[in-house]
Amino acid sequence: MRRKLKLRPTIDEGSFALSYVVVVFLTIATFILILTVQYEEKPEIVTPVITMQEGISFSEAMKIIEKGDKTPEKAKEICLEVEERRDKCLFHAAKNYNEPEFCSQTKNENFNDICFMYFVVNYEYDVCENIKKSNIRASCSALKRLREIEGEHHV
Repeated sequence: MRRKLKLRPTIDEGSFALSYVVVVFLTIATFILILTVQYEEKPEIVTPVITMQEGISFSEAMKIIEKGDKTPEKAKEICLEVEERRDKCLFHAAKNYNEPEFCSQTKNENFNDICFMYFVVNYEYDVCENIKKSNIRASCSALKRLREIEGEHHV
């Protein structure tokens, strides 16, 4: 009579924490990718439009922001003047000027979370509380706590 051997894999705490961080990171990265694709810029068709108000176009705003010669506050003001693709402008300004608070100025809740997740992926976990969707906010907080635990083990 043959006996079956039962093998039980053992995972130490460090490996489990690392695995968990990888899974959470991949989940967040996938979410950002999915939402970014939804808001991917479509080719701009330029048609002359006569309007009563003098505003700034998205492409003009992006040129100014990418140049980086304005103050962060001025960059935010420029984006707030852009009606079409305002959220995307704020996202780029937040990234270029490292100003996560610009994300809270977005009108679209999904874009708000995408914007803040950019900073989370770059290890700025203080923005977790600003994320609107509870499941993403919870993932962000878990990632923050794991980073804290990881830091305690490496001291």
